[in-house]
Amino acid sequence: MFFLEVIQGLWTESLFSAEGGGSVTIPCFYEYKYRNHVKYWCKGYTWPYCTTMVRSDLAETEGDVSITDDPDRLVFTVTMRNVQEKDIDWYWCGVEIDGKLVDSASLYLTVNAVSLFHCPETGVSSTQNCPSTLFIVLPLVSLLFVLSVAFVTTLRFLRNKPKETQTANGDEEKRWSRTLLKDHGEEVTYSIVVHKKPEA
Repeated sequence: MFFLEVIQGLWTESLFSAEGGGSVTIPCFYEYKYRNHVKYWCKGYTWPYCTTMVRSDLAETEGDVSITDDPDRLVFTVTMRNVQEKDIDWYWCGVEIDGKLVDSASLYLTVNAVSLFHCPETGVSSTQNCPSTLFIVLPLVSLLFVLSVAFVTTLRFLRNKPKETQTANGDEEKRWSRTLLKDHGEEVTYSIVVHKKPEA
């Protein structure tokens, strides 16, 4: 864990990492003199030209980004949800006084590959599987297992099912044949021939 040098009373960690599709919460600490001033969250390599994403004096949530100021603890937090590779960039915690950006602290955000069992609600520090994900995956695995067993059972039934054919030779003769497959692979075939009784 790395911290930036405190400059004019605003600081944060210098590096954050999030799982793709998950969320990350970033704390920005400030001194008492900034307690009642506007806080903002900005994206971009340089502070003067970065793009402001959320501000504490406007809507606290914009899309997947939200900001919450806690003056009693002298910290404001920014939460980014559903982070993707496009979110990899430099970001700034900032303080505004009378419409002017007077202080800032930068950090870099990295995004890791998406994990099958990532739980967005727990943030980047979670290493446990997400219950909601397991509720989806486990039934699917069970269903695939049942379907596989049913397929194999049906296939074996069809292979061992007796084959019956019927042939007719005009009105004089009908013939039925049945073939049985024994377990050791040999075939036994028997036929029943029915002759039509001659008319008197």
